[in-house]
Amino acid sequence: MNLETIKPIPKHYSEMIKDIFNTRALRNDNYSLRAFARDLDITPSHLSDILARKANLSLKKGEETASKLNLSVEDKKLFLKLIEISNVNESQKNSLKFQLYNFDSSNLVISNDLYSSISEWHSLALLELISLKDFKFDLNWISEKLSVSVEEVSLALNVLIKSKLIALENGNLIKQFDYFARKKVASATLT
Repeated sequence: MNLETIKPIPKHYSEMIKDIFNTRALRNDNYSLRAFARDLDITPSHLSDILARKANLSLKKGEETASKLNLSVEDKKLFLKLIEISNVNESQKNSLKFQLYNFDSSNLVISNDLYSSISEWHSLALLELISLKDFKFDLNWISEKLSVSVEEVSLALNVLIKSKLIALENGNLIKQFDYFARKKVASATLT
């Protein structure tokens, strides 16, 4: 698995809106945020506030906007879940984030191979290393810090990304959760 081919889950629905605007603007040099706001049936100032994360869409307006953005069924679910997360208080956000990342610890089933890979000492160490202020996303640097081969680092990174414990965002590794959920182990193999 190549790290560059992994599409990270956006932290906020505005990132999805920005990506679609940028795609449309690349196709048409005259396409503006004002035109985009018109297409989404949102005032330009409200769209600007949404993109700056100063305002949020309601779920109802999010449904309408998702249709106008021509999102796939999967992307629409993600878009609406991100809107829901942005509209709740802090105590409710963790529960919704678990739903988003499929981390319901009572129902999560992972393969024996994946569990074995995640529980390798260097995978766990890598999770903690990412949290350090001086962390460098450089395979050689990580390899040296953990005293393991670059190949082991690459494998650990891919497994941690696939298991959604870390994400690759803007060229940086981001730890998705600060703790592990208890998991049921299945007999399926890692694909």
